[in-house]
Amino acid sequence: MAISDFLVGAICIPCSIVYEYYKYWPLSTASCSFYMYFDYTVTNVSVWTLVIVSFDRLWAAHWPVSYREYNNRLKALIGIVLSWLIVNATILPGFIHTRMTFGWLTEKERSCSWEHDGLPVFASSFPVSVMDGWLPTPIVVTCYVLTLVTIYKRGINITHPEPAAAPTRQVSRNRKRQERQAFWVLTLLVIAQVALWMPWIVYLIRMHLFHYESSELYIDVAYWLGYSLSAVNPVLFNIGNKDIFNSIKKLFGLRVPVSEGSRGSRATGVYVRKCHYQDSSEYRREKHTQAFSEGEDSPEKPDKPDKPEKPEKQPFEA
Repeated sequence: MAISDFLVGAICIPCSIVYEYYKYWPLSTASCSFYMYFDYTVTNVSVWTLVIVSFDRLWAAHWPVSYREYNNRLKALIGIVLSWLIVNATILPGFIHTRMTFGWLTEKERSCSWEHDGLPVFASSFPVSVMDGWLPTPIVVTCYVLTLVTIYKRGINITHPEPAAAPTRQVSRNRKRQERQAFWVLTLLVIAQVALWMPWIVYLIRMHLFHYESSELYIDVAYWLGYSLSAVNPVLFNIGNKDIFNSIKKLFGLRVPVSEGSRGSRATGVYVRKCHYQDSSEYRREKHTQAFSEGEDSPEKPDKPDKPEKPEKQPFEA
């Protein structure tokens, strides 16, 4: 999601600003193809990444044992690759067809548009609108509701942190804290997607199903609200996840408050390291050397009893 949101800000928004400013496409055909591919891809990858995150939270809440067994970097990598594959599978057929067939019209008509008269159904924007416009948001909302129902049935506390735990329970407590933060991040992302993505969904439904022409003002507002979702996502991650927020503050050299959880985690680490050190041979050698330098007997080697003196031999008398 971070990569796709970055590409939206680095490629899509500047090109869209140029297009809106001139009211025509002032660049070449190749730049139009470049802009069109990323405009349709990275914004939808961001939305499908949220779908993957929603499935991940539902898995963690409904099947926690299985989730802890397979929760690793490979699972995260598979989710990222899957979101890119889904988007490209729906976009590439129509994109390749429309650019190879009507790409020459870019410089002639001074426009950079996907839709042209005579496009077949598979190459039109309708499959893209269904798969990447309409489908992700209902899936996200459904997964979120199921996750919330599961949490409510199991009586998991998601509003208040647990009291300080003993060092032996610190790992479990940290895991619960991370899961609670992940749920709140998901909540903020779902609210943002529904609020900012819904106008664009309504526009697509009215255009494809009812053939209703929306006003230019509504199209522009819905279009830029969809872009703003990529700008809002990083902010919501920082608000919902204190670990990310504190890491960013450390990156800029700002002071990070020490919470009870971090104190307990640090105390646990010190306690474990101290126990291992006291059981090591290095610790025993150090104590022995210290006692010897102070003129004391070594605590590891008790004093040996003195040997009895041998009696002196008497000279033999004739």
